[in-house]
Amino acid sequence: MTTCRACKCGHVVAAGIEAELSPQALERALCDCEHIGDLERDEPDRLRSEIPVGTRRKVFVRDKFQCVVPGCRSCRYLEAHHLKRRADGGGHELSGLVLLCDGHHKLLHDGVRAIRGTAPDRLVFDLPLSPGGD
Repeated sequence: MTTCRACKCGHVVAAGIEAELSPQALERALCDCEHIGDLERDEPDRLRSEIPVGTRRKVFVRDKFQCVVPGCRSCRYLEAHHLKRRADGGGHELSGLVLLCDGHHKLLHDGVRAIRGTAPDRLVFDLPLSPGGD
């Protein structure tokens, strides 16, 4: 995945094809990514993880290498998720990170599911209300 320096749009490149990411997909990818630096610079930048490596490992061990959504048994394609968005001041505290499978992570960023509370034992899983409040 790359992010345009000027417009901040995200793109994914695979098999020689480049496609723009939706804002939700970009936000989801930025939850648990590795930064490789500017592609236009000759000098390589030091690889930097969005979540510190040690913290990320602790989240995986604490959540038993499994998605935390009740009833989900997925142990593949796992991603660490910030309960409070980084843009809203969320940090990398263990209590603010949970492990989600790719499917539940997508549903959360698409607004279909919601998670609030603190990890690991005070999490509340909600279905958001419809725009009319029903």
